[in-house]
Amino acid sequence: MNIWLIVALALAPSASIAAYIVYRDRKAPEPPGMLLRAFGGGLLSPFLSIPLSLFFQQLGLNDDGDSVRTLGYAFITVATSEELAKFAVLWIISRSPWFDEPFDGIVYGVVVALGFATLENFLYVFSEDGGSLAIALKRMFTAVPAHAAFGAMLGYFLGLARYLHSGNPMVTLVGILLAIFFHGAYDFFLMAASENWWILNLTGALASLVMVIRLARHAIALHHGK
Repeated sequence: MNIWLIVALALAPSASIAAYIVYRDRKAPEPPGMLLRAFGGGLLSPFLSIPLSLFFQQLGLNDDGDSVRTLGYAFITVATSEELAKFAVLWIISRSPWFDEPFDGIVYGVVVALGFATLENFLYVFSEDGGSLAIALKRMFTAVPAHAAFGAMLGYFLGLARYLHSGNPMVTLVGILLAIFFHGAYDFFLMAASENWWILNLTGALASLVMVIRLARHAIALHHGK
């Protein structure tokens, strides 16, 4: 199997989504250096989420087949730890003077999330010797777009809180909770469903894509006063 094809497929979804978001921000583009910092921070964010995930597992929130435990595992152990880790990186990025309009929240939120998703993608794709083309293709249309949508939710509400609600932390909290909710629901269906899991997974990913596009359009409309 061509290893470079698998590497390309592992990178392609993140690169494509990032290019789209950056293109939508072309009237007030972010410095490439800041985008690289956001992506790099996303790549490192699993080092924040893993200890938190292990802590939750020590509390008994494991995926052991029981539906109630699976629910807790999906929403708390996985979704909460990962979204809080990504938000921590995004919050640091938001301290930059380049974070100067609501739409920047979506730009940086998506880029941070794609950094996380890229590392996760490689770990899943190369969990098998020589890499798995099937896993790369599945995640291209499911997990990576979903992570981008979750990151957009985090950034969208952070941008709203900063520039339209006088830094109200409750607005930011709404974004965090929404990202956790959709992430948890996405993972729960993936873990709990049987032979039709891929249909539910694809449906959830497509719904997330629709949401992130709607959020992006709304943020652009707010920025331009339309």
